[in-house]
Amino acid sequence: AAAAAAVMETVAEVERQRTQASEAEAAEAEGGGAEEGGATASTAAQSSAAANASAVAARVAELKSQALQLKKAGDAAGAVAALREAKQLELEAARPAAMVAAEETQATAMAKVAAAAAAVMETVAEVERQRTQASEAEAAEAEGGGAEEGGATASTAAQSSAAANASAVAARVAELKSQALQLKKAGDAAGAVAALREAKQLELEAARPAAMVAAEETQATAMAKVAAAAAAV
Repeated sequence: AAAAAAVMETVAEVERQRTQASEAEAAEAEGGGAEEGGATASTAAQSSAAANASAVAARVAELKSQALQLKKAGDAAGAVAALREAKQLELEAARPAAMVAAEETQATAMAKVAAAAAAVMETVAEVERQRTQASEAEAAEAEGGGAEEGGATASTAAQSSAAANASAVAARVAELKSQALQLKKAGDAAGAVAALREAKQLELEAARPAAMVAAEETQATAMAKVAAAAAAV
């Protein structure tokens, strides 16, 4: 009697699972529909899924018929085993298509991130080439000296601006060094070191080639794009 009760409970559970799977398929059929561009691939996938579902349904029917025969023959354990196998097949067949689609979407997103990373590496290489070319151009200009006559006005303006900036930086550096000396005399070694460090930082920044600054900004922008692509995933 206990075995028969277990068989009936298993049968009821199988029926519940079948009903849930049918409702899920109906809901998906009502709200689904792929975009027009993927219609062909979607149709092929649906045909394959339909064929697989048909095969599973046939096997499940066979197992249930077998379970019924075993029950009639008094083999309750065999009937339960057949029903359990049928239930397992139904559960696997009812795996939501949304899960498969989500996995495919994740794979596509990861591929996009990899492509973005490759593009960044290419951009970094281009930045390095530009930096090298800029350094070589500066060296050649320093050796050969002087711009063409047509660009003399713009060059003079740029030089004047650079000279004014350099003068301002030099004044600030001198002020910081004087401040550091006063702090040292007053016994404030930490304050003196801080002032000297600020002065040194200003000198280093003033000495950085403009071309290198532009190259680093380009590289930083490219890395930000990759981070954004990864975050979007």
